[in-house]
Amino acid sequence: ETGFEEFWEDALECFYGYVVEKDTDGHIQADMKEWMRQHQENHDGGNEKKWEYLLGSSCLTESRKEDGSFNHTEAEQCGQCFEMNEFRSCTEEFLPQMTVCGDTLYEVGEDEALACFKNYLDKLDVDGEARKMMKEYLAMEDSWTGWLTSYSTMPGAILHLYSTEQGELSY
Repeated sequence: ETGFEEFWEDALECFYGYVVEKDTDGHIQADMKEWMRQHQENHDGGNEKKWEYLLGSSCLTESRKEDGSFNHTEAEQCGQCFEMNEFRSCTEEFLPQMTVCGDTLYEVGEDEALACFKNYLDKLDVDGEARKMMKEYLAMEDSWTGWLTSYSTMPGAILHLYSTEQGELSY
């Protein structure tokens, strides 16, 4: 059975090939990357990436084993839980040492909750390894292929290319 996700991945591959073929000088791709940066900043005020970094780092920190390695399966489950927007229950289940931060979000506010998670990470991730791993992961996610395969970028690039080919836009 082919679900929408599988269809969409195939469509994105097709779109990507079209963009690479038609945008030989890279202008369209550069414009779309800039648009995505601006759109993301306008959309989430910058806190979405902060949350992703802090929660991802927290999930890794709480999944650390006694030998210093990480239980990546548990960390992934933790991240998936937060993606489903079950903040309180995810904090209780996966981040038991940080439940006060979840309460802070609901009782005080977002900025204070972000600061709370950061403070706990400073104490719990003493060697900084979890934060380093999460920073590297997010850097890969923000790479050229990461933003290019996002759901909203590719159709925009196709429409932009199409209108350029029709003579509606020029450089």
